[in-house]
Amino acid sequence: LRMTTSGGAAVRDGLIIGFDLLAEERSQSSRRAMVAFVSSKDTSSKTAIAQLLNRGNQLVGRRNVQLYVIGIDGPPEAFGDLPGLINTIGGTFVTTRLGDLPTTLAPILKQIG
Repeated sequence: LRMTTSGGAAVRDGLIIGFDLLAEERSQSSRRAMVAFVSSKDTSSKTAIAQLLNRGNQLVGRRNVQLYVIGIDGPPEAFGDLPGLINTIGGTFVTTRLGDLPTTLAPILKQIG
């Protein structure tokens, strides 16, 4: 799978692609988790908010996918509506500084490990 950049952040598009890949995974023995790293709010997605909420609710809520979105180097408000969207579908949105990323990521990796 190849994604190309267009000069903006297409976070919702990226999350939808991740959800689609997880939906195709039928193995019951594999862990079902997605971790996304973002550095800004969504500025370029073609995916509608309603579509993200619908797809996210299908997977995170009903199929027990663990979703973590980590915002790097900014307060929650720097990421626009993303923190609220992630929390609405049952995921976890956390912010961290780049230098603190290992400390932030360690408990998440234990959780999904």
